[in-house]
Formats: sequence, structure tokens, C-alpha cells
Amino acid sequence: MFITASFFILWDVWFTEMGVWSFNAKYLLGINILNLPLEEWMFFFTIPYACVFIYECLKCWFSIKMSLRSARFFSIPFASMLMLISALNYEKMYTGITFFLLALLVLIQFILFKTEILRNFLPAYLIAIGPFFLVNGVLTSNPVVIYNDLENLAFRLWTVPFEDIFYGMLLILMNITLMELFRQRIFAKSFKPKPA
Repeated sequence: MFITASFFILWDVWFTEMGVWSFNAKYLLGINILNLPLEEWMFFFTIPYACVFIYECLKCWFSIKMSLRSARFFSIPFASMLMLISALNYEKMYTGITFFLLALLVLIQFILFKTEILRNFLPAYLIAIGPFFLVNGVLTSNPVVIYNDLENLAFRLWTVPFEDIFYGMLLILMNITLMELFRQRIFAKSFKPKPA
């Protein structure tokens, strides 16, 4: 989570400086680090933690996942659609960068993991999207977070920018990808046969 949070915090600092979004001081504690509110820093730990928990519960206790065939069928068209939207909206920073990075991560998933992670991730993200909309809807309707519509598609679901769905997907999928990579490495080391 620290690795992913570091990446997203740097991205957030950059986007805040570029005016892609801003924060309404009326709703904040007033503690800023690198020009970002403390609440924004906490977002990159609390939300991924909750979503990874959903992912693990579905994977371990309920065994809810897509079929391998469905996940493979989904991956390439989805990544292609994201790349196309990114290319058509390259001048809009939030749209262009978010869709491009998510497409890249989905393709990495397809190549490295043969969609094994995606087949568990997608049902978990569908469940997480409900609470996400609730919380994000409150944050954008008050507004706590203010988006510059020149840098996004200016299309909202309720008060939530369309890009937020994919930004959230990128954030959670990156956390889960790294977790699974570390898990594989630890598992491989733990069960490595000792030389005779």
C-alpha cells in the first residue's frame, strides 16, 4: 500500500498544482503536507485497505470470481477501449492519464498473470463501487473535492466524475497486483527446497 500510495500522492500533488482538481478548505482540518490535505493522504491508505479486504474475503471465503475465459475475453477489449478514450482525450489530463495507466495495468495483468488476478479483482471492485459512489458522491456534492471540467470529460454520474471510476480501479488494482507479486515471492521463498 505504501508503494502505491507514494505513486498516487505524487500524482495528486502534480494534479493539484496543475489545477486538475482542488480541495475546499471549508471541509478540511487544515493540515497540509506537500500542499495536500491530510484527509487526501489518508484516502490512499483507507480506501485501498477496505477494497483489498473485500478482494481477499471474496477470494478466500466465498470463492467468487469470473471464469478465466470471461476474464480473458474482457481484458483486451477493455484495455483497447481505455487506450482509445485516452488517445481521443489526450489534452484532458485527468482523462488521458487515468485511462492510459489503467489500460497499461490491465495489459500487464493479461501478460504477466494471464488474468488470474483480474478474475478475482473484477467481482470485488463491482462490490466496492457501491460504497465508493456513496462516499465520493458526498465528497463531490458538498463539494470537498472540486474538479476542473476542462481536464475531464465533464460527464458525471450523480456528482461523481466518470473518470473517478477508473481512477479508483487503477488505485485498487495496483495495490492488489503488488500484494499478489509479494505474496508469490514470499511463497516461493518459503517453499524453496533446501539443498541436500
